[in-house]
Amino acid sequence: MKKNKFVPKNNSNINSNNCNNIPVFPTITYDNVDTNKCSIIEENINKSGVYRWVNKINGKSYVGSSLSLSKRFGHYYSFGSLTSQVKG
Repeated sequence: MKKNKFVPKNNSNINSNNCNNIPVFPTITYDNVDTNKCSIIEENINKSGVYRWVNKINGKSYVGSSLSLSKRFGHYYSFGSLTSQVKG
């Protein structure tokens, strides 16, 4: 199955709410998710939310959400997830 990719027409809309152009600011930012694995999982226990992973090399990003952020991030850091082949 082919996935459609969202490509914004104007980069100014990436960090704003399209309805009323209010800027969106992150609540917390982690500079290195590899060295902060444990604290990221611990700090997000019993929290839900929207998150964004940004590739610092090519600027691409992934936006996701979860009702249990600690479980979601724990899955991302699991051996099975890290060793699986990336589909794309």
